[in-house]
This record gives sequence, C-alpha cells and structure tokens, in this order.
Amino acid sequence: MTDPKAYGWTLPCVRGRQAGQEFYTAMVPFRMIHKFFEIEGAHQNVKARSQRAVNRRRAKEIAAYLKANPENYVLPALTANIDGEHQFLPQDDNMFLGELHIRMDTTAKLIDGQHRATGIYEALTTDKKLASELRDHHVPVTFFVYLRLNKRQQFFADINSNAKSPTNSLTSFYDHRDEISEIARKVADWVKAFNGRIEFERSSVSGKSGMLFSFAQLTRATKAFYMETEDRDALVRNMVRYWDAVAEAVERWLDVEEDMKENRETFISGHAVFLYALAEIGNFLHRHHPTEIEDRAARLAEFDFARSNDFWRNCPVSEEGRMLSSRDAITGLRMKLETAILRREAA
Repeated sequence: MTDPKAYGWTLPCVRGRQAGQEFYTAMVPFRMIHKFFEIEGAHQNVKARSQRAVNRRRAKEIAAYLKANPENYVLPALTANIDGEHQFLPQDDNMFLGELHIRMDTTAKLIDGQHRATGIYEALTTDKKLASELRDHHVPVTFFVYLRLNKRQQFFADINSNAKSPTNSLTSFYDHRDEISEIARKVADWVKAFNGRIEFERSSVSGKSGMLFSFAQLTRATKAFYMETEDRDALVRNMVRYWDAVAEAVERWLDVEEDMKENRETFISGHAVFLYALAEIGNFLHRHHPTEIEDRAARLAEFDFARSNDFWRNCPVSEEGRMLSSRDAITGLRMKLETAILRREAA
C-alpha cells in the first residue's frame, strides 16, 4: 500500500487478536459515519447480507437520544469488516498501538451496530446545531478484515445470541434521566413496607421470593399514580402517605415475618395486579381528595383479601382460581376496591 495517507482514511487504533483473527479498535468521527460504512438493508436478499434490515423507528430513537443528551450520552462500539486495502503502522516500537490506514474506496460493512450508525447520521443530518457540536465526537469501532460472508453472518449470530438484555427492574433502577424511575426509587426507600422488600434484579417476583414486589412493578405502579405537576415534591409526599396507609390496612405488607410465597398463594394482596389497581386509585385521590388520602386508604381494612373470597371471582381471580393480570383484571379490581375507598360517608 503506497502512501495511504494521500487517498484514504487514517485512524488511531489498537491492534489485537481473538481466536487467531487480527482486529483493530479505532475511533471514528461521527462526521465520517455515512461516508465510511455500508449499511446493509432490506433491499438486499437476507442470504446475501450479515445484518438485519434497519428499523427506522429504532434509528430515530437513537437520534432523539443524542439530541436530548448531547453532553451526557454513551454509545457502545460498532463492529465492522474491512474488505479492501488497508495497512496498520505501529507507533515506534509498540506493535499494538498505531494508525490504521484504509483506502477511500475500501468497503467497510457493519456486522453489529447499524442502528447506532444510522441514528448518528440521522441526528447530524436533521439538526444543524447538533451536527456542529457532535461532528468531531467519536464512536469506537472494532474492525475485522477480509471476513467472508458466512463468517460475518456467524459473527452477527454469535454477538446477538450471547448478548442478554438486563431486566426491566435493573434498567429502570439505574435510569437517572427518567422521572418516573427517580420517583419510584424514593418510594422504594421511603415507604416502610417497600424498604428492603423490593426486588431490583428481576422484573417479577418468583414464587419462592421473600420480596413483596419487583422494582419494575413498582415503577409501573408509580407511572399509574403519576401526574404532571409543578409541585413534584407534594406528589411524592402523597404517594408515600398513600402507600404507608395502604400497608397499615393490608397488614401482610408490613409483616416482615410473613411467608411471601404463602401470601401470594393465599391472598390477592401479594400480586402486582393489586398494586396496579391501587396505584390508579391513588392517582384519583391525589387529584380529587389529596387531604383524605390516608383516611380513604384505611378503608381497605374492610376487605378480606383471601383468593378464596368469592368477591374477587373473575377480577382478579379466575374461575379456576388463577390470578389474572390483564388490563381488564386491573380495571375490574380497581372498581371493586373503589366501592369502599370512594364511598361517601353518611352526613
């Protein structure tokens, strides 16, 4: 390769090796994305490519993420294959650090990350101000070289089959941008019945778990309770007051010695459908009876929450005795609970 700098791309990189295959990890500027990579798409036969077709909606979501967080975003590395002339020039005596020179007419096909690449391009081409800010930002790219089609397809399969998405509970708990998640974290800490009894690792509570609910379930309940307001602190205080009052009325929520497995098998109060129905009632009380939240929640003590109680038949307990969790079950249970909570007291 003669004087590659004169007619190609020059990228600082690190050279490495995996399973006998040499690769390079380089920093590619955002402004080069659309010029540098070939995006395989639905117009190509699936047998002739090594990528899924680009989902435009997913790419737009990534672009929106970059627009919303230009100073606080993270994009994982892309993986690509160089199918053309290139040269690695080591830096001094270091055989692993150097520059990767790639001819301008060389094809670089993405094996993993084409939604990220398309999202970057979408963000830069639809927002001039953002483009000026991010054009010289970088995304790391791992380059393999001269991979045949079947090898690229195998790489795609290996990358995606070995990847495992984190649970909704953990993702929500770690999301500090999302207001609902932030409120749910406070509720999990401040409500006595929830503190230390929320499952953060899994999206649901297993039958043998000693936890009351999962964080994903609590987040969903918080979203149902939530309403747009200028006084978020007042909303959070009312949520805490409400759930504390609910726990006082539903005694098993506060009994740390209670066998939660037995609780879920015997009572409806240990299931997420119960939490969701109460969250919707909490939203109504916050909007219409904010000063009566605790008194009205206390009326839950009037109910027998045993699954065997015919009052819960069909909502939320099926004819066969199984717990139902559909939207209709949540609505039906909410309406049954409202018979006491929203009842007008005689003058």
